[in-house]
Amino acid sequence: MKARNDISFFRFYGAINALIKDKSGNTNEQVRYYFDNHPSVKDAIESMGPPHTEVTAILVNSKPQSFDYLLQDQDDVEVFSFDTLEKKSSQLLLPNKPKGEPKFVLDVHLGGLARYLRFLGFDSLYENVDPGDNALANISHHDARVLLTRDIG
Repeated sequence: MKARNDISFFRFYGAINALIKDKSGNTNEQVRYYFDNHPSVKDAIESMGPPHTEVTAILVNSKPQSFDYLLQDQDDVEVFSFDTLEKKSSQLLLPNKPKGEPKFVLDVHLGGLARYLRFLGFDSLYENVDPGDNALANISHHDARVLLTRDIG
């Protein structure tokens, strides 16, 4: 049986547009994506260059979708980075994407990273004493902070 060659059309908005491989460089240029076996929109985006962590919202055929959406032939996909969010409703946010500037809480092992984040202007909670995993998880949850740790568990 011969494999199908389906196509979807992607348009990237904002800073994420600069991360697209193999395009002419025009802003908001439509990118054709050929596929077989209905890949997830996340896999398709990453195959074109941008890491999924740079994506804030996705519209497929004008409807909000998550990364696990499986592409269909002739889908029209719009991909937004954080800097374009003001132009779109915050209802389009992907699940678990924080609103506003990212804030961090770092465990005791990441003092150097904490300095760099603060130097770059990020709101970063760090103490040179280990408050424990449960305390860090609670801070992360209650303050809507990204928890950064080197702990495996």
